[in-house]
Amino acid sequence: MAIVTSPASRIELLQRSIARFIHLQIVIVSLCILLFTPIAHAKPRCPTDLDWLRKLCGDGALAHEYEGQIYLTELSTGKTELVGKGNRPEFSPDSSKLAWIDGSTAKGRMRKGDTTVHTIVTGVDRDGGVHWLSNTEVVLVLRKGKRRGWYRKNPQIS
Repeated sequence: MAIVTSPASRIELLQRSIARFIHLQIVIVSLCILLFTPIAHAKPRCPTDLDWLRKLCGDGALAHEYEGQIYLTELSTGKTELVGKGNRPEFSPDSSKLAWIDGSTAKGRMRKGDTTVHTIVTGVDRDGGVHWLSNTEVVLVLRKGKRRGWYRKNPQIS
């Protein structure tokens, strides 16, 4: 315990006590935020069945990339098939065709029926992806020499 001899010393001691108290409050509030924020923002577990997605999409499909492979899941049957190597899959607006990037090549195929994989174009900048403008036209970033640019292509997928 400090011995207080003058009013100035008392004020200084009081100021230090208040500063310690405020510092302690800040530490407590910070710890509460760190501990309870993840709990407050926790997301519910993802359902393992596809019923919830069927209700949203009907007779749709889901294409995704996992570890460098493209997979296609038909919601009507729940069956998933390996499409091939690649990333950035995207469906045509009517969902009848699927396109993706495999290295520097854009590839595509029909969602149902003939599953032959077609090359849309080579020399693609992978980071640009492949994007459907309509059911018969895509846009992608191509490398031509040192130049890069957006180009429209009509994939021959049927």
